[in-house]
Amino acid sequence: MQSRRIKHFSLGVACITATAGLLSLGTSAQAETYSSNWGVVKINRINGNNWGGTYLDGKALLYGSKSSSGQFSGHWIRKDGSSRRCNYPISGSYYWGRATLQFSGSGFRGQYGNCDDEPRGNWSGEIVTQQPPQPQQVRLDGWWKGNNSGYYSIQTSGTTFQMKGFNNDGSVLNLYDGTIKGNTITGRWKNYCDNRSANATLRYSNGRLQRIAGSTKNTTWSRSARPSNIQSQPNCN
Repeated sequence: MQSRRIKHFSLGVACITATAGLLSLGTSAQAETYSSNWGVVKINRINGNNWGGTYLDGKALLYGSKSSSGQFSGHWIRKDGSSRRCNYPISGSYYWGRATLQFSGSGFRGQYGNCDDEPRGNWSGEIVTQQPPQPQQVRLDGWWKGNNSGYYSIQTSGTTFQMKGFNNDGSVLNLYDGTIKGNTITGRWKNYCDNRSANATLRYSNGRLQRIAGSTKNTTWSRSARPSNIQSQPNCN
């Protein structure tokens, strides 16, 4: 019993150092997050093989060592007195126990115990997939001017992109229908007069539209005011 207490005392000193940082800073944005039968678990590397975090949706602490194979051995620590009081404290709390968990790519499985008891209670969790932030779609609607000639009216709806081209005299020239994905638009244009058509890929960058593939009369488009001479019909003479 004495040797076990000395062992846990030394672990407790390590826990004090680590959990002090956890209490003041919280878990890192890089923390692994799991949905478990003991609430949300968030755990991240502190240094070396030392890992720490929180569970019970942030109301309790978890600290220990985790090997490269995912084997975790450590302690859970609570401050609220809702579990059995132990004979001596770890990290300033008399409410703690041992935890042995095996982490994998999809979650963790293992056992926990109270105080010095052998871990026998089941503790498991599934990893919560972190969705990468979606890039905010730039609003492209409005009037644009081609670097060679013509004016273009752009309308979007969700991922649907439509750009109607007008000659410098205001007559309708062509129509480009495309699909937006991120800052890239893929689609096809068609001439109103001779029905010529071709694929083209555009990209929005630094306030301009740029052709990156395919065939178009212009290679870049910049925002512009609405021309005063816009017509509703093409001039095919």
